[in-house]
Order: sequence, then C-alpha cells, then structure tokens
Amino acid sequence: MAEKTTWATAQGLGGIDFWDLAQDVDGNLSSAAATVLRHADRGPVSGSPAVLCQNTPDAASHAWNAQTTYHSGDRVYLDGHVYEARWYAKRQVPGASNTGPWSTLTACGVNPSTVQPWYADRVYNTGDKVTFRGATYTARWWTRDQTPGPVWGPWQR
Repeated sequence: MAEKTTWATAQGLGGIDFWDLAQDVDGNLSSAAATVLRHADRGPVSGSPAVLCQNTPDAASHAWNAQTTYHSGDRVYLDGHVYEARWYAKRQVPGASNTGPWSTLTACGVNPSTVQPWYADRVYNTGDKVTFRGATYTARWWTRDQTPGPVWGPWQR
C-alpha cells in the first residue's frame, strides 16, 4: 500500500482510494497510505500554486458574495482576480460578462499600478497601458472589450 501511495503522489494525484476499507480490520493498509501522504510535499497537486487573494496588498479586497450589495468602487476577489464594481451590483458574478458592473482590476497578489494583462471586462481610459500577446499597448481613448492590435482601434502599440 505504501508503494502504491508513493506512486500515486509521484503522478500528481492527491490521494488514493480503497475498494473495501472494511476488510482493513487492523488499519494496516490505511496507516501505510496515511504515513506516505503525511510525508508528501504539501501544496497544489498540479499546476501553479494558488494565489491567495486575502494577501492582496489592497486591504479593502474581500471575497465576493452573491448576497452582498456592492456599490461603485467596491472591490472583491474571486477565482484569482480582484474586481472593482463600476456601479451597483448584486448577484452578478465578477468576470461573467464583459459589459456588466464588474471590471477586472488585477490578478491577486499583483500590484494594480504595474502594467497588467488586457482584460475584456476592464474599463480603460486614455493613457492606460496593458500587455497583450507579448506587446505593450496604450489606450488612445476610453475603451472596454476592444482587443488591442488593430491599427484603427483604441490601442496604440
């Protein structure tokens, strides 16, 4: 069982399963597996480590709640991003609409004053800078949901 658990953690799996735990009367199988799991590296099973929004420099950020009423300027975090309400919002999920009340401010843990990736739902004003497909663009005028790139658009490279 210890070898099977070691193999499972080496494959990036978060644990193992028993077909019939009731047959492990003395607890030897589950104990062997638990010992290996206790000594395995902690953290995400695969992929990048989770960014903790509660550690975002902006102390005003807090987890989004569908039952809370938000007003212009209120900030929340959800799924690794900090969002700012552009106007009244309740039950509208941040990031679900490019034209809704929420505007992506930054990814969690990233200083909002640095040049950010372009977000379709974010409102940009003249002079705002973004990165998109490896290039930096500057907004020529107010824009939202207009992809950087086309020479006739609101973005200048």
